[in-house]
Amino acid sequence: MTVGYNFDVSSSTHFSLLKILFRWRGSMWKLVVVELCAWIACYFALNVFVRECLNDVQLENFLTVRQELREWLTRIPLIFLLGFFVSVVFNRWVDIFKHIGFIDNLALIVSTVIPGTGNDMRLVRRNIVRYAVLSQALVFRDISLQVRKRFPDIQTIVESGLMTERESELYEAKEMHDSKYWLPIQWAYLLARKLRIEEIIPSDILMNQILEKLRAFRSDLQYLCCYDWVPVPLSYPQIVFLAVRCYFIVSLIARQQVSKDNVDTYFPFMTVLEFLFTVGWMKVAEALLNPFGEDDDDFECNYLIDRNLSTGFEIVELYEQPPCDEIDDFWQMTIPRPLDVNVQDPDKKKVTPYHGSIADLNVLRDKSPNPRKSSVFSVTRDLSRRSKVADIERLHRMSSRRRPSISAAGRLSSTNINNEMHPSFISRLDSVFEREERDDNEADASKLV
Repeated sequence: MTVGYNFDVSSSTHFSLLKILFRWRGSMWKLVVVELCAWIACYFALNVFVRECLNDVQLENFLTVRQELREWLTRIPLIFLLGFFVSVVFNRWVDIFKHIGFIDNLALIVSTVIPGTGNDMRLVRRNIVRYAVLSQALVFRDISLQVRKRFPDIQTIVESGLMTERESELYEAKEMHDSKYWLPIQWAYLLARKLRIEEIIPSDILMNQILEKLRAFRSDLQYLCCYDWVPVPLSYPQIVFLAVRCYFIVSLIARQQVSKDNVDTYFPFMTVLEFLFTVGWMKVAEALLNPFGEDDDDFECNYLIDRNLSTGFEIVELYEQPPCDEIDDFWQMTIPRPLDVNVQDPDKKKVTPYHGSIADLNVLRDKSPNPRKSSVFSVTRDLSRRSKVADIERLHRMSSRRRPSISAAGRLSSTNINNEMHPSFISRLDSVFEREERDDNEADASKLV
C-alpha cells in the first residue's frame, strides 16, 4: 500500500509543494487529524472554563500554575528523544526493505545454467523458482498481516498454486516445533544437486551459482524473520510516545491564553503548528516501526509474491531465445553516440562531462600566473636564501674568532690576517650564492614555460 508521489516532485517548481501538501492518503493530516481535533476540543473547553468560571483569586492561582508548567515543559528533551528514535526506526525500515527479496537474479541464473528445451527441463526451472517464492510466501504469512489474511492456512496456499497437494502432504508430515520456511529451499537444492549428478549442469561452479543465489534469497528471508522476532526494545517507543503525549497534555494548561495577558489570542496558532510537526514526526516513527502492517505506507507484500512468481516464470521460459546476431547501427562509428543526439540542437541543455574538474587545465602551457605554483617556488627560494644567509653568518663567526697565540704580537698578526681575509672570502661566497640563485631562477622559469 505504498503511496507514490515521485512524479509530482520530478521537477522543483513553485507548485511542487502544493501537489503533495494536500494529499490525504498516507499524509501527515491523516495521521494527526483525530488527535489534533481532540486536543483542540479539550483546549477550548478548558479555556471557556477558565474565562467564565474562575474568579479573580482563582485566576491568579491558575496563572501561577500555568507559569510553573511552562517552565516544566522546557525540561522535557522532546526533540532529542524524537530525533534519535526516528533515526533508529528509519534505519531499520531501510534495512528491512533491502532484504525484502526479489527473484530476478535467481531466475536469470537458473535460466542460464540449466539447459534444455524439453518439458522435463522446463519443469525443473519452474519448480526451482516456485519453491523460492513458496518459501517467501510462508515467511510473509507469519510476519505480514496482509499476507496472513490472504493465506490463513496451508490449504489456501495450495489453492493459490504455490504448492501442490503432494508437497503440502510432505510439508505437513514434517513435525517440528519451529518454523519450516527452509523446506522449499531444500527441495530446490536437491533439484540442483540431481541435475549435477546427471551432468545436465556441466560443472560444479555452475551448480554453485544456483546454490549461492538460493542461499542469498533464503538469507534475506531470515533477516526479515529476525527483524520481526527482535523489534526495537519496548521501553524506547514507550518513552518517546509517552513523552510526546504528556508534553501536549501539559500544554493544555501551560499554553492557555486569558484576558489578563498582554496579547489575548483565542486560537493557539503556534501551539497547533507545534502539535502538527511534533505529533506528525512521532506518527512517522509509528508507521515505520513495523512496515508489514496495513498502513498506507507499509510494504506491498502480496504484490511482491505475485510479481516474483510471474516474473520468475517469464524469465525461465525465455531459455535460448536471444535475438539473432546482426550488425548494429554503430558498427562504423569510431566514437559511438546515440542516433537521436543532435549536437547542434539549440534547446539542448549543457551537460557537465564525467571527468575531473581540472582535467582540461594545462599548467605547463598556461602563461597566466599560477598562484599555487609561484607560491611553491617562492617558498623554495625563500628557504634556500635563509639557509645561505645562515651559512654566511656561521662562516663570519668562524673567521672572526681569534686564534690562541703565544704573544701579543702573534695575536695582533692573527687578527690582522683574519681581518684582511674576511672581506675577500665573504665576497667570494656571495658571488657563489648569487650564481646558484640565478641558476635556480632560470630553472623555475624553464619549468613554467
